[in-house]
Amino acid sequence: MSSRMHRTLAALVAAPFALWLAGPIAGAQAPEGRWIARAPYPQPTQEIGSAIVNGRLYILGGYGDNAPNGLAGWFNEYDPATDRWTKKPDIPTPVHHMAMVGYSGKVYVFGGGVMPTPGGGNWFPTNRAWEFTPETNAWREIAAMPTRRGGGFAAELGGKIYVIGGAGYHPGQKEDVSISATVPHRSLATSEVYDPKTNTWETRAPMNVPRNHLAGAAVNGKIYAIGGRVGWSFVGSSAVDAVEEYDPATDRWRIRSRMLFPRSGMAYGTDGRLIFTAGGEYLDTEMVGVFRTFEIYDPARDRWYAMPPMPTARHGFAGGFIGNRFHAVSGQLQSGTGGGGPGSTPAHEAFEFERAPGATASR
Repeated sequence: MSSRMHRTLAALVAAPFALWLAGPIAGAQAPEGRWIARAPYPQPTQEIGSAIVNGRLYILGGYGDNAPNGLAGWFNEYDPATDRWTKKPDIPTPVHHMAMVGYSGKVYVFGGGVMPTPGGGNWFPTNRAWEFTPETNAWREIAAMPTRRGGGFAAELGGKIYVIGGAGYHPGQKEDVSISATVPHRSLATSEVYDPKTNTWETRAPMNVPRNHLAGAAVNGKIYAIGGRVGWSFVGSSAVDAVEEYDPATDRWRIRSRMLFPRSGMAYGTDGRLIFTAGGEYLDTEMVGVFRTFEIYDPARDRWYAMPPMPTARHGFAGGFIGNRFHAVSGQLQSGTGGGGPGSTPAHEAFEFERAPGATASR
């Protein structure tokens, strides 16, 4: 076994375990609970999106091991009351690395990477946006984002949806090429706001740190951007531990306490008070790996908690908080740099808190 592989295995096992043993930050009381197995995801995929609507978890798209041309438009609904998955209508255009959120009884999907020509490049950043209504079981295309991008996140605040960060083309670059490790592209600090009532977009102040593959959520009137990658959109770039807070009242960002460990490609969610981040991947000149790490951020105290790690290390997966459980669904078992190893997993694990740590269910 190579020394690099030894370092990789050490990253997979030691880092999350060390964080767990370290416990919560001094002076803070971490919520207690345990990981439990839930119904496996019926269509294993990676680089997927998730949203919560009416107490149900919706999972969309991504790279599928058995999908036509490797890119899926699959859409599934999870009911925690019955622990069952239900197949829903595919999105009209298969997509990966999309930003996704639930709001006012509907699922919203923004951007991502698409494959315009079957069998061709599959990382064409798109600005298309979609709305799904569970009551009618139907998709509807809505106003496109101003910026083509994938790998950002979406959060609803005050009846508007913010789509933040991601990766896309350089200004003036021809937008007819699939970005890759050999095709120029850039990380974005972009923040654009969609108004569902008027079906229009506005631009807001950009983040301080341009990045993609980041996590984020809205809590108590602010939006938080967490971790991700700087540089390009692929795993050869650097993962960061940066955390920023956005105040819509002032249209300004400020830096907050860093994550305990830099990661990208995490699953994440919020209960309305805390923000949950799980798994992800990391690469530098010394190691490459995916993680079991589970961390919780408390914006009110600006503190991080190290929690018991997930049973299954992975990245590019979906998360969401419902009731007293944080759900972690599907994803990829190895870093995107590897080949010939394990693919997407059907694993669906939930961290069950002894008491619901917050007030509402959200993604």
